Amino acid sequence: MLKYKREHMNNCSCEKQRGDIMTHKHDHAHDHGHHHHHGGGKRIGITILLNLFITVSQVIGGFMSGSLSLLTDAAHNFSDVIALVISYIANKLSGKKYTANKTFGFKRAEIIAALINVISIIVIAILIFIEAIERIGQTPEIKGVMVMALAGLSILLNGASVLIIQKDAKDNINIKSAYLHLFSDMLTSIAVLIGGALMYYYQMYWVDTLLSIGIAIYLIYVSIQMLLETLSILMQFAPPNINLDQLTDRLCQNDFVKNIHHIHAWQLTDREIHFEAHVAFNDDLSLSLLEKGLDSLKNEIRKSGFTHITLEPELDKCADPKRIADCGTPTE
Repeated sequence: MLKYKREHMNNCSCEKQRGDIMTHKHDHAHDHGHHHHHGGGKRIGITILLNLFITVSQVIGGFMSGSLSLLTDAAHNFSDVIALVISYIANKLSGKKYTANKTFGFKRAEIIAALINVISIIVIAILIFIEAIERIGQTPEIKGVMVMALAGLSILLNGASVLIIQKDAKDNINIKSAYLHLFSDMLTSIAVLIGGALMYYYQMYWVDTLLSIGIAIYLIYVSIQMLLETLSILMQFAPPNINLDQLTDRLCQNDFVKNIHHIHAWQLTDREIHFEAHVAFNDDLSLSLLEKGLDSLKNEIRKSGFTHITLEPELDKCADPKRIADCGTPTE
């Protein structure tokens, strides 16, 4: 619920601090960045093949060497494959055209894919943690050379995968979640490589169990922020970096605005941010003046990062005449 100044609540009006209606060129600015889809999909396809090779190699090597940490890394790599496949499918779906009954197309497919990816990391991490705990006290002999060789292979190929999709991950939460999978797996493979060296040179086989526990805790930790970000978008919360109180205060400084209510701000995707509100005008303006006033407000709203803006003009009206104290606050 937004917080508003007391004077906004009592008289259902905005403080007058500006004079004339500003005139601006009308521009909807509905660029949703579709140019990411095709190139990103091709690069994801390459990383899928690389991680399939890593996974098969580490599973075989894990059983042959007796290393739980190597099997743990293989499980993580397999989650990478699943994450990348989901990301690839979502990447293609999100580029589909709108239809009469799917007016937003499949844009949310990328957010859902990101949620599945993050949850898969957490589930795998919990399973790894349980298996590692059960191994405490056991010190089976492990072939350190094989562990080092396969961990090194994983570092090399995961590093290549990270570089391949790094650019696309900067502004796409779906590919960013896949990027997180790959980058975290590269880091865990480094730990497995060090562990393999300790086991080979110093027969410190207990390090294998310790590494598995550490990797599991790390995977859960790095997933929490992504999970919260994804859930925030799915719940249609306002973006955390946007202060709606300050924005509405700036809009109310226009002297033609009586009040602003039914305010909603949400993210459709990680790149598309929507804003809608009802704007009550003080005067019965002509259509041309009304458009200029709305353009002035839209240009101010765009400064906060919104890409899709819908404003419904009203004349000298409160959100709910029976609840005048609530005027200026969201009622839906």
